Amino acid sequence: SLSIQPAFCSMAEDGEANNRGSRLSFESQPQTLRASSTTSLDTDPSPANKQEVEKITTSGGIFRSIRPDGRYGLSTRSVANVMMGPMEAGLTDAIDRKASAKPAMVLDDMMALQLLKQCKPTEEQQDFYSIFEHEVFCPYLDWRKIIEKKNKRSSQDNSQPVERTAKPNPAEMDIHPLVKFSSDLGQFELVVPFLDVDQMKEVVKSFLNALELSQVDQLAGIDRIDRAITVCKESRTRGNKDDPHWNHPTSVSLWCRLGGMGQGSSAEATVDVGFRLEVWKGEFRGQLEWSGVDLFLPPSEDKDDALAFAMHEDPQIPVIALTASLLPNEPEAGMEFALPSDSNVPVAGLLFFRSLHFGILPDEAMKVLLSSRPWGGFVNVDFGPNGLRRLTFRLLRAEAKCAENLAKALELEYHKRDLKAVGKRLTVDEPRFIELAVEGGGWTVSLAYTR
Repeated sequence: SLSIQPAFCSMAEDGEANNRGSRLSFESQPQTLRASSTTSLDTDPSPANKQEVEKITTSGGIFRSIRPDGRYGLSTRSVANVMMGPMEAGLTDAIDRKASAKPAMVLDDMMALQLLKQCKPTEEQQDFYSIFEHEVFCPYLDWRKIIEKKNKRSSQDNSQPVERTAKPNPAEMDIHPLVKFSSDLGQFELVVPFLDVDQMKEVVKSFLNALELSQVDQLAGIDRIDRAITVCKESRTRGNKDDPHWNHPTSVSLWCRLGGMGQGSSAEATVDVGFRLEVWKGEFRGQLEWSGVDLFLPPSEDKDDALAFAMHEDPQIPVIALTASLLPNEPEAGMEFALPSDSNVPVAGLLFFRSLHFGILPDEAMKVLLSSRPWGGFVNVDFGPNGLRRLTFRLLRAEAKCAENLAKALELEYHKRDLKAVGKRLTVDEPRFIELAVEGGGWTVSLAYTR
């Protein structure tokens, strides 16, 4: 019989000349926990691993993989989509009422894994996701059950007033996950919300430790979260500044993104994990201080251009969320802008794109956007150490065929049958938002599903 040993992962610097990212290696080591300290991924396979077999089994929720060479290698160069939040910021009360009238989206750990497999991930990507699932998603599912029970009991006893504390009330927090697919099923993202930053940080520590990152890299990831929290605490609201909620994030989440998937994909297989903190939800209309955002993001002319454009618009376009990667090599960081609700959202988003001179949208795609009739819009601008990495335009509840028409206009694949099946399995009729993004590899159209 084949003895299956835990597959641990370690981060080692990529030896490529351009130093574009890091390399993730999964090594089967009998009862050892060690991080690779060399650039070479060659190992001396144990006798069991030299067998000409390949087997995947499950132990404690983590997929354990063994191949004849005894290890895995996977480039983890960030693909610049730092993150979309678990819920779109700034929805009107009417949208919230419409959403709350529907049953919760059905998504557990088994279904999420089945949806991921639909994208045909590599075995290395599946291993990485399995660690995220075990350390992040499964604890979230346990926590969500507790919150749902508390909310149910609270709704049954309306005689008790809701206590206002220094942190957002659990009943007011968004507790539903978000799952996102690109139109060609080459990219997959799972976003997991948490109650507060303390809870999220504990999960992050466990996850980074499971990846066997060095202590320095683990502390660097936690430091990025702490710096983002500081910026949020210096934020201001458009409402009552005496409200005890004003200086706490109203949305806290972790995300896992896989890219370059599919049997025929020529793109590099990638993984990335990070966090998102938001100060804009429901009645808590927060806006991050310009100076704090500027210090949080890496220095670049593109960042200066984006902030200058938003600050000089009338009215100003507020920064309502910060995002960042937790992986050590060339970590990305980003900011999210909420476009004015009383504006022509497609036009406002296109003007933002034009101000950064990043990507030229074909005329046919512009026509699709201008006729999309979204309920709202947001722009994410993500940066790496060398400047702008990705620019994203999110359309909330746009016309049903907007994503398909955009993909067609941009000559992108659109797996209509598979994407429709995703919504059906999740008991969601339409995607909550459609995303148009541009980065070094070109344009991407994605659909995101949540309650």
